[in-house]
Amino acid sequence: MAWVNDIEVDEACRGRGYGRQAMLLAEQAARNRGMTSIGLNVHGRNTVARTLYDSLGYGVMSQQMKKPL
Repeated sequence: MAWVNDIEVDEACRGRGYGRQAMLLAEQAARNRGMTSIGLNVHGRNTVARTLYDSLGYGVMSQQMKKPL
């Protein structure tokens, strides 16, 4: 399994498809190395990233929750 530790697109360049292309390139690099899956973490409030990953076919594998006291 491959793992994405960190990915960030400069704020001025967001919305141009760079994040999508970076993820597609990461997926291809993982396939080329014989990996059969790729994972990552995304913060629940990061709806832009979550929407991107959803559109690329990523699914939720676990979920953490908290309640402020």
